[in-house]
Amino acid sequence: MTGLNNRKKVKKLFRTVFVILMILALPFAAAHAAQPLKIGVAYGLQGMWSDWCKKNIVAVEMAVAEINAAGGVNGMPLETVIYFGRPLGQYENGNRG
Repeated sequence: MTGLNNRKKVKKLFRTVFVILMILALPFAAAHAAQPLKIGVAYGLQGMWSDWCKKNIVAVEMAVAEINAAGGVNGMPLETVIYFGRPLGQYENGNRG
């Protein structure tokens, strides 16, 4: 009977420790949820495809606004980070980088 009694005490101790750890972790989870998810978008805004790329940027921004209005992704808002690429021929010394 002593072994069974000890098991119950150990289980109760583990449950108590688990609950305390979960309560302590809640503020960290809430702080993490407040940060936006960033989506990288790379488009060339110069050259022959610039009109097409500008329209795509508007479409991406509209989609992100619609998703954020619906509550985001798992409660986190989306944010776009737009990278502007250079068209071919505008790199220094002919190198691409």
